[in-house]
Amino acid sequence: MEGEGAWPGRGSRVLWGRVLGGVIDKTRLGACPGRAEKPMRRWGRVPSGGGANGLRGACPDRGGANGLRGACPGRSPAGGRGGPAGTGMGLPAALRDQVAAVHRGSALSERLRLYDGWAARYEQDVAALEYRAPHLAAASLSFAFPAPRAEARLLDVACGTGLVARELHRRGFRCLHGVDGSAGMLEQARSTGLYQELRLCLLGTEPLPAPAEHYDAVTVVGALGEGQVSSTVLPELLRVTKSGGFLCLTTRSNPSNLRYKAELEAAMGQLERSGAWQKLLAQEVEYWERATTEEESTQGTGYISGVVYIYQKCPVPHLEEG
Repeated sequence: MEGEGAWPGRGSRVLWGRVLGGVIDKTRLGACPGRAEKPMRRWGRVPSGGGANGLRGACPDRGGANGLRGACPGRSPAGGRGGPAGTGMGLPAALRDQVAAVHRGSALSERLRLYDGWAARYEQDVAALEYRAPHLAAASLSFAFPAPRAEARLLDVACGTGLVARELHRRGFRCLHGVDGSAGMLEQARSTGLYQELRLCLLGTEPLPAPAEHYDAVTVVGALGEGQVSSTVLPELLRVTKSGGFLCLTTRSNPSNLRYKAELEAAMGQLERSGAWQKLLAQEVEYWERATTEEESTQGTGYISGVVYIYQKCPVPHLEEG
Protein backbone atom coordinates (compact mmCIF):
# COMPACT_ATOMS: atom_id res chain seq x y z
CA MET A 1 0.00 0.00 0.00
CA GLU A 2 1.32 3.43 -0.92
CA GLY A 3 1.76 5.98 1.86
CA GLU A 4 0.52 9.45 2.65
CA GLY A 5 0.05 11.75 -0.34
CA ALA A 6 -0.30 9.01 -2.95
CA TRP A 7 -2.38 9.73 -6.01
CA PRO A 8 -6.11 9.51 -5.25
CA GLY A 9 -7.55 7.19 -7.83
CA ARG A 10 -6.86 3.48 -7.96
CA GLY A 11 -9.61 1.80 -9.92
CA SER A 12 -11.41 5.12 -10.51
CA ARG A 13 -11.83 7.16 -13.66
CA VAL A 14 -9.51 10.08 -12.98
CA LEU A 15 -9.72 13.13 -15.23
CA TRP A 16 -6.85 15.46 -14.42
CA GLY A 17 -5.03 18.14 -16.31
CA ARG A 18 -2.07 17.14 -18.42
CA VAL A 19 0.56 14.96 -16.74
CA LEU A 20 4.06 15.94 -17.83
CA GLY A 21 7.10 13.88 -16.92
CA GLY A 22 5.62 12.63 -13.67
CA VAL A 23 4.61 16.07 -12.38
CA ILE A 24 1.56 18.25 -12.71
CA ASP A 25 2.20 21.41 -14.72
CA LYS A 26 -0.38 23.82 -13.31
CA THR A 27 0.22 26.32 -16.11
CA ARG A 28 -1.31 23.84 -18.57
CA LEU A 29 -4.31 22.73 -16.56
CA GLY A 30 -6.67 25.39 -17.80
CA ALA A 31 -7.04 28.86 -19.19
CA CYS A 32 -7.07 31.15 -16.16
CA PRO A 33 -6.37 34.76 -17.15
CA GLY A 34 -2.72 35.69 -16.72
CA ARG A 35 -1.48 32.27 -15.58
CA ALA A 36 -0.13 30.60 -18.68
CA GLU A 37 3.04 32.65 -18.67
CA LYS A 38 3.87 31.98 -15.02
CA PRO A 39 6.51 29.45 -13.96
CA MET A 40 5.52 25.85 -13.45
CA ARG A 41 4.55 24.83 -9.93
CA ARG A 42 4.97 21.19 -9.01
CA TRP A 43 2.50 19.40 -6.81
CA GLY A 44 4.51 16.25 -6.30
CA ARG A 45 5.41 13.04 -8.05
CA VAL A 46 2.75 10.98 -9.73
CA PRO A 47 3.10 7.39 -8.53
CA SER A 48 3.80 4.82 -11.18
CA GLY A 49 1.80 1.67 -11.56
CA GLY A 50 0.65 1.36 -15.14
CA GLY A 51 -2.61 2.33 -16.73
CA ALA A 52 -3.49 5.48 -18.59
CA ASN A 53 -1.04 8.32 -17.85
CA GLY A 54 0.51 6.20 -15.11
CA LEU A 55 -2.35 7.06 -12.76
CA ARG A 56 -3.50 3.57 -11.85
CA GLY A 57 -2.00 1.57 -9.03
CA ALA A 58 -2.13 4.22 -6.31
CA CYS A 59 -4.59 4.75 -3.48
CA PRO A 60 -5.45 7.87 -1.55
CA ASP A 61 -3.48 8.32 1.61
CA ARG A 62 -3.80 5.64 4.23
CA GLY A 63 -6.63 5.67 6.62
CA GLY A 64 -10.23 6.72 6.43
CA ALA A 65 -13.31 6.89 8.52
CA ASN A 66 -15.88 4.18 8.99
CA GLY A 67 -13.52 1.24 8.85
CA LEU A 68 -12.22 2.09 5.38
CA ARG A 69 -8.54 2.24 6.30
CA GLY A 70 -6.46 1.55 3.23
CA ALA A 71 -9.45 1.27 0.90
CA CYS A 72 -9.04 2.52 -2.67
CA PRO A 73 -11.66 4.40 -4.69
CA GLY A 74 -13.28 2.15 -7.24
CA ARG A 75 -12.64 -1.07 -5.35
CA SER A 76 -14.92 -2.84 -2.97
CA PRO A 77 -14.36 -1.50 0.56
CA ALA A 78 -13.97 -5.11 1.58
CA GLY A 79 -11.08 -5.41 -0.85
CA GLY A 80 -12.72 -7.77 -3.30
CA ARG A 81 -13.89 -7.34 -6.87
CA GLY A 82 -17.40 -6.07 -6.51
CA GLY A 83 -19.55 -5.37 -3.50
CA PRO A 84 -22.06 -7.66 -1.90
CA ALA A 85 -25.29 -8.15 -3.81
CA GLY A 86 -28.41 -6.81 -2.15
CA THR A 87 -26.43 -4.66 0.29
CA GLY A 88 -29.18 -2.08 0.67
CA MET A 89 -31.62 -4.74 1.74
CA GLY A 90 -29.33 -5.60 4.66
CA LEU A 91 -29.62 -2.09 6.09
CA PRO A 92 -32.18 -1.41 8.81
CA ALA A 93 -35.52 -0.24 7.43
CA ALA A 94 -35.38 2.88 9.62
CA LEU A 95 -32.05 3.89 8.06
CA ARG A 96 -33.31 3.31 4.53
CA ASP A 97 -36.39 5.40 5.30
CA GLN A 98 -34.27 8.19 6.80
CA VAL A 99 -32.02 8.40 3.73
CA ALA A 100 -35.04 8.43 1.41
CA ALA A 101 -36.68 11.18 3.46
CA VAL A 102 -33.76 13.63 3.37
CA HIS A 103 -33.37 13.20 -0.40
CA ARG A 104 -37.07 13.45 -1.17
CA GLY A 105 -37.08 17.14 -2.04
CA SER A 106 -39.47 18.21 0.72
CA ALA A 107 -39.87 21.78 1.93
CA LEU A 108 -36.81 23.37 3.54
CA SER A 109 -38.40 23.50 6.98
CA GLU A 110 -39.17 19.78 6.80
CA ARG A 111 -35.62 18.91 5.67
CA LEU A 112 -34.14 20.90 8.54
CA ARG A 113 -36.45 19.13 10.98
CA LEU A 114 -35.30 15.77 9.59
CA TYR A 115 -31.61 16.67 9.93
CA ASP A 116 -32.08 18.08 13.44
CA GLY A 117 -33.71 14.82 14.48
CA TRP A 118 -31.03 12.74 12.78
CA ALA A 119 -28.03 14.58 14.23
CA ALA A 120 -27.49 12.43 17.36
CA ARG A 121 -27.29 9.16 15.43
CA TYR A 122 -26.04 10.54 12.10
CA GLU A 123 -22.46 9.28 12.39
CA GLN A 124 -23.59 5.83 13.48
CA ASP A 125 -25.89 5.63 10.46
CA VAL A 126 -23.37 6.84 7.89
CA ALA A 127 -20.87 4.33 9.29
CA ALA A 128 -23.42 1.62 8.50
CA LEU A 129 -23.74 3.11 5.00
CA GLU A 130 -19.93 2.98 4.60
CA TYR A 131 -20.10 6.60 3.52
CA ARG A 132 -16.70 7.42 2.03
CA ALA A 133 -17.13 10.93 0.65
CA PRO A 134 -15.47 12.81 3.57
CA HIS A 135 -12.33 10.66 3.34
CA LEU A 136 -12.14 10.79 -0.46
CA ALA A 137 -12.78 14.54 -0.64
CA ALA A 138 -10.19 15.38 2.01
CA ALA A 139 -7.61 13.10 0.38
CA SER A 140 -8.14 14.72 -3.02
CA LEU A 141 -8.04 18.28 -1.67
CA SER A 142 -4.92 17.50 0.35
CA PHE A 143 -3.14 16.20 -2.72
CA ALA A 144 -3.84 19.39 -4.65
CA PHE A 145 -3.26 21.83 -1.79
CA PRO A 146 0.18 23.41 -1.51
CA ALA A 147 1.96 23.41 1.85
CA PRO A 148 1.76 24.74 4.50
CA ARG A 149 -1.72 23.66 5.52
CA ALA A 150 -1.86 24.66 9.17
CA GLU A 151 -2.29 28.38 8.43
CA ALA A 152 -4.75 27.91 5.55
CA ARG A 153 -8.33 29.03 6.24
CA LEU A 154 -10.96 26.51 5.10
CA LEU A 155 -14.75 26.74 5.00
CA ASP A 156 -16.67 23.48 5.42
CA VAL A 157 -20.08 24.21 3.88
CA ALA A 158 -22.95 21.96 5.03
CA CYS A 159 -20.50 20.68 7.64
CA GLY A 160 -22.97 18.38 9.37
CA THR A 161 -21.47 16.71 12.43
CA GLY A 162 -17.87 17.36 11.39
CA LEU A 163 -16.90 14.26 9.41
CA VAL A 164 -15.00 16.32 6.81
CA ALA A 165 -13.29 18.35 9.53
CA ARG A 166 -11.91 15.17 11.11
CA GLU A 167 -10.41 14.10 7.80
CA LEU A 168 -8.97 17.54 7.08
CA HIS A 169 -7.58 17.95 10.59
CA ARG A 170 -5.57 14.75 10.48
CA ARG A 171 -4.10 15.91 7.16
CA GLY A 172 -2.72 19.05 8.76
CA PHE A 173 -5.50 21.61 8.30
CA ARG A 174 -6.13 23.51 11.51
CA CYS A 175 -8.08 26.70 10.69
CA LEU A 176 -11.52 25.25 9.98
CA HIS A 177 -14.79 27.18 9.79
CA GLY A 178 -18.13 25.48 9.28
CA VAL A 179 -21.67 26.41 8.29
CA ASP A 180 -24.84 24.33 8.23
CA GLY A 181 -28.56 24.91 8.10
CA SER A 182 -29.30 22.43 10.90
CA ALA A 183 -28.84 23.61 14.47
CA GLY A 184 -28.78 19.99 15.61
CA MET A 185 -25.93 19.13 13.26
CA LEU A 186 -23.98 22.23 14.34
CA GLU A 187 -24.32 21.17 17.97
CA GLN A 188 -22.66 17.85 17.13
CA ALA A 189 -19.96 19.59 15.08
CA ARG A 190 -19.21 21.95 17.98
CA SER A 191 -18.62 19.00 20.28
CA THR A 192 -15.68 17.85 18.12
CA GLY A 193 -13.64 20.92 19.05
CA LEU A 194 -12.20 21.01 15.53
CA TYR A 195 -13.80 24.20 14.25
CA GLN A 196 -12.59 27.68 15.10
CA GLU A 197 -15.92 29.07 13.99
CA LEU A 198 -19.38 27.59 13.35
CA ARG A 199 -22.35 29.50 11.95
CA LEU A 200 -25.95 28.70 11.12
CA CYS A 201 -26.55 29.40 7.42
CA LEU A 202 -29.24 28.26 4.98
CA LEU A 203 -27.12 27.87 1.87
CA GLY A 204 -29.05 28.83 -1.23
CA THR A 205 -31.45 31.11 0.59
CA GLU A 206 -28.94 33.49 2.16
CA PRO A 207 -25.31 34.46 1.49
CA LEU A 208 -22.46 32.74 3.25
CA PRO A 209 -21.44 34.63 6.43
CA ALA A 210 -18.01 35.62 5.11
CA PRO A 211 -16.48 38.45 3.09
CA ALA A 212 -15.27 37.99 -0.46
CA GLU A 213 -11.90 36.31 -1.09
CA HIS A 214 -11.77 35.05 2.51
CA TYR A 215 -10.96 31.33 2.30
CA ASP A 216 -8.03 29.37 0.89
CA ALA A 217 -10.36 26.44 0.24
CA VAL A 218 -14.07 25.67 0.40
CA THR A 219 -15.59 22.20 0.67
CA VAL A 220 -19.16 21.04 0.02
CA VAL A 221 -19.30 17.32 0.70
CA GLY A 222 -22.63 15.50 0.57
CA ALA A 223 -24.98 18.47 0.17
CA LEU A 224 -24.96 18.91 -3.60
CA GLY A 225 -27.71 16.54 -4.63
CA GLU A 226 -31.33 16.11 -5.60
CA GLY A 227 -33.67 17.60 -3.01
CA GLN A 228 -30.81 19.32 -1.18
CA VAL A 229 -28.65 22.31 -2.19
CA SER A 230 -29.21 23.82 -5.64
CA SER A 231 -26.37 24.06 -8.15
CA THR A 232 -27.07 27.81 -8.30
CA VAL A 233 -24.92 28.22 -5.15
CA LEU A 234 -21.65 27.84 -7.08
CA PRO A 235 -21.07 31.60 -7.61
CA GLU A 236 -21.53 32.19 -3.88
CA LEU A 237 -18.94 29.50 -3.11
CA LEU A 238 -16.55 31.20 -5.52
CA ARG A 239 -17.22 34.60 -3.97
CA VAL A 240 -15.77 33.62 -0.58
CA THR A 241 -12.81 31.73 -2.09
CA LYS A 242 -9.51 33.53 -2.56
CA SER A 243 -8.12 33.93 -6.06
CA GLY A 244 -6.04 30.84 -6.65
CA GLY A 245 -7.91 29.03 -3.87
CA PHE A 246 -9.49 25.60 -4.14
CA LEU A 247 -13.04 24.28 -4.11
CA CYS A 248 -13.76 20.63 -3.32
CA LEU A 249 -17.26 19.47 -4.25
CA THR A 250 -18.98 16.09 -4.35
CA THR A 251 -22.18 14.62 -5.70
CA ARG A 252 -23.69 11.18 -6.21
CA SER A 253 -24.02 9.32 -9.50
CA ASN A 254 -26.93 7.04 -8.56
CA PRO A 255 -29.97 7.00 -10.90
CA SER A 256 -32.17 9.31 -8.81
CA ASN A 257 -29.42 11.98 -8.77
CA LEU A 258 -28.41 11.90 -12.45
CA ARG A 259 -30.61 14.85 -13.45
CA TYR A 260 -29.12 16.97 -10.66
CA LYS A 261 -25.58 15.84 -11.54
CA ALA A 262 -26.09 16.89 -15.16
CA GLU A 263 -27.32 20.31 -14.05
CA LEU A 264 -24.39 20.68 -11.65
CA GLU A 265 -21.80 19.77 -14.28
CA ALA A 266 -23.43 22.13 -16.79
CA ALA A 267 -23.15 24.96 -14.25
CA MET A 268 -19.54 24.00 -13.53
CA GLY A 269 -18.71 24.00 -17.22
CA GLN A 270 -20.29 27.40 -17.76
CA LEU A 271 -18.19 28.90 -14.96
CA GLU A 272 -15.05 27.32 -16.39
CA ARG A 273 -15.77 28.69 -19.87
CA SER A 274 -16.27 32.13 -18.36
CA GLY A 275 -12.81 31.97 -16.79
CA ALA A 276 -14.05 31.89 -13.19
CA TRP A 277 -12.28 28.66 -12.27
CA GLN A 278 -10.47 25.68 -13.76
CA LYS A 279 -11.11 22.00 -13.17
CA LEU A 280 -8.20 20.08 -11.66
CA LEU A 281 -9.94 16.81 -10.85
CA ALA A 282 -13.15 14.91 -11.59
CA GLN A 283 -12.85 11.51 -9.95
CA GLU A 284 -15.63 8.95 -10.35
CA VAL A 285 -15.77 6.50 -7.45
CA GLU A 286 -17.82 3.34 -7.81
CA TYR A 287 -18.09 2.41 -4.11
CA TRP A 288 -19.32 5.70 -2.66
CA GLU A 289 -21.74 4.35 -0.09
CA ARG A 290 -24.09 1.42 0.32
CA ALA A 291 -27.27 1.61 -1.74
CA THR A 292 -30.52 1.67 0.15
CA THR A 293 -32.47 0.08 -2.73
CA GLU A 294 -31.61 -2.30 -5.55
CA GLU A 295 -32.68 0.36 -8.07
CA GLU A 296 -30.01 2.75 -6.82
CA SER A 297 -27.24 0.12 -6.83
CA THR A 298 -24.43 0.51 -9.39
CA GLN A 299 -24.50 -2.57 -11.64
CA GLY A 300 -25.70 -4.78 -8.84
CA THR A 301 -22.74 -4.05 -6.56
CA GLY A 302 -24.94 -2.98 -3.65
CA TYR A 303 -23.27 0.44 -3.65
CA ILE A 304 -23.98 3.75 -5.29
CA SER A 305 -21.26 5.69 -7.08
CA GLY A 306 -20.20 9.31 -6.70
CA VAL A 307 -17.70 11.88 -7.87
CA VAL A 308 -15.18 14.28 -6.31
CA TYR A 309 -14.42 17.55 -8.10
CA ILE A 310 -11.50 19.86 -7.37
CA TYR A 311 -11.54 23.33 -8.92
CA GLN A 312 -9.16 26.25 -8.58
CA LYS A 313 -10.47 29.81 -8.65
CA CYS A 314 -8.85 31.86 -11.34
CA PRO A 315 -7.12 35.09 -10.33
CA VAL A 316 -8.91 38.28 -11.23
CA PRO A 317 -7.01 39.80 -14.20
CA HIS A 318 -5.42 43.16 -13.52
CA LEU A 319 -6.84 45.92 -15.71
CA GLU A 320 -4.32 48.21 -17.36
CA GLU A 321 -4.71 51.86 -16.42
CA GLY A 322 -5.43 54.43 -19.10
